[in-house]
Formats: sequence, structure tokens, C-alpha cells
Amino acid sequence: MLNLKNFQEFYDAVEMGLDIEFFIDGIRYNISWQNNKPFICVCPDGEPNYYSDTQDLLDNHKIDGVPIKDLWQNIDIYAM
Repeated sequence: MLNLKNFQEFYDAVEMGLDIEFFIDGIRYNISWQNNKPFICVCPDGEPNYYSDTQDLLDNHKIDGVPIKDLWQNIDIYAM
């Protein structure tokens, strides 16, 4: 597993459109893009939640009530 050095590294990976699979608290998630919009879902069969752009996703998608942007230090990258 890969750990992130800083929030900007995570932001840039999402913004570039990389498919990112990661774990937070033992749950596997995927961030990807479709129709020029980023989405996040639980892997492998979760419903995608679409956002207008990278910043919208990172600011507004919450896991256990906490925005993803505030969880970056807890993210273990599985694949990118």
C-alpha cells in the first residue's frame, strides 16, 4: 500500500483523472471519472456519487461525517 505525502498529491491524482482505489478504515473506495465528472463509490459494487469537479468531491463527499479532504492522512492507496 502507498501512503500520500500531502493533500496536494491526492488532489493532483484526482484532478489528472487517475483511477484511484484506496482504503479508509478497512473499506475500499474508488475515485474515477465519467463524462468529465469525478465520482466516488465503495468497491466493488457501491453506487457512484458524482461531483462537478475535484474540489467539489474532496470538499463535499463525507465518510462518517468527515470530508475526504480532511481524511487524506488516513488513506491507504491500493492502486493508482
